[in-house]
Amino acid sequence: MLRWGPPTLGFALAVAAQAACAADGDPDPFFGDGGQVTIERPPGAATSSAPLGDVGALVDGRFLWIMANEDDSVWVGRAAHDGVADAAFGDDASGHVTLTECATFSATRLIVESDGGAIVWSGACLLRLDADGDVAADFGGEPLSQPGFLAAAFARDHAGRFLLAGTAAQQWRVFRFTSDGTLDPEFGNQGIATVTVPASNGLRGLNAMAIRADDRIVLGGWRGNTHGPNLVVAQLDVAGNPDPGWNGSGLVDLEAPSGQSGIVATALAMGGDGSVFVGGNSNSGSVGCCLLLAKFASDGALAPAFGMRLFDLDNSSLGSFFEARDALHVLPDGRLLFGVTAFPIGEHPEEHRTQFILIRANFDGTLDARFGNGGWRGYTISDPTGTGQRGDYDQLHALAVDESSALMFGRTFFEDNSNGRDYVSMVRAVLDGLFANGFD
Repeated sequence: MLRWGPPTLGFALAVAAQAACAADGDPDPFFGDGGQVTIERPPGAATSSAPLGDVGALVDGRFLWIMANEDDSVWVGRAAHDGVADAAFGDDASGHVTLTECATFSATRLIVESDGGAIVWSGACLLRLDADGDVAADFGGEPLSQPGFLAAAFARDHAGRFLLAGTAAQQWRVFRFTSDGTLDPEFGNQGIATVTVPASNGLRGLNAMAIRADDRIVLGGWRGNTHGPNLVVAQLDVAGNPDPGWNGSGLVDLEAPSGQSGIVATALAMGGDGSVFVGGNSNSGSVGCCLLLAKFASDGALAPAFGMRLFDLDNSSLGSFFEARDALHVLPDGRLLFGVTAFPIGEHPEEHRTQFILIRANFDGTLDARFGNGGWRGYTISDPTGTGQRGDYDQLHALAVDESSALMFGRTFFEDNSNGRDYVSMVRAVLDGLFANGFD
């Protein structure tokens, strides 16, 4: 989670220059090559359909990222706001370090540290990396005994503890670690809370987590139903128990609206008044239809006026693509920024197979018509080799938002991927609202 704070003078000047040269939603011309950065991954990585990476921003404009590779290595990198790799991170001037011990080909997550290091979930263990990229010997490092666990979200609460949420054995699981990276025996069952989510077909998925100011935990995902998935939002108290203050049972379970067979929660964000914003998607049978935005009051009821909204952007059967991880942010002025992966629509021709999408909505849930194509904007990855690779296949894994831009992070491979090339890929988009938090 990004914590807003005063930027450095250099960062503020860079923000001002960026805003002067690009319109709202445009790729940042000062980021990488025309707004994108690509880093080739080890051979063989193109077979994964899981969202394997994460990104987090520092208040000085730098950012850290993490990505799992199919050779069971994990990369953690750091870069400047303009995308230039930070040669001081690691010892080979590449700007990233390679983890092999306690690493696995699974979903990874990170939380940035103020000194430029990070707390990372490596797919198997919790680790701390210092500002040089070295692994701390006195933190975490014990593999979890949870076969098949797929991490969905990672956060630090206000007491300095770490929470990791995901799915294992078709069950929602939340792990809490103390500040030294060991499981917290005061949470759930020896550090592990299993959330009871009834499902008619035994299938469940946890996709997102948010932490309240009092450290209660909000979780979002889906559960199986006979006609399609139901959207589920749960709330736990600080000890890891269902919170009866949330819909009386700790669980909100919503059927799909008329005309839709299923709805899924894929992202969460907290409102300043205790409300919960949910991003997701819906489908009708085998066809994905719409993106979903919903707002719940602090007691779990759908908020009046906002409620649940479905958006069929450009009338194109657009929905969040399952090979990705959605992200939802509440901007300082109350608008919402929703990042997803989608099939080509609107401004992009068919040679692009998928693309990153940013949707911006007003505080009442209506699309912000001032942004892009009536509220949304698509971004694709150009061939970084210049050899004619075409048909980029882009997966959004995470989104980092600062005062004036949104950094989309994920992976890309191309239609002709017989060469096995697969890329860590990033696009930074300029946002309006410069100096929204009051500095000038």
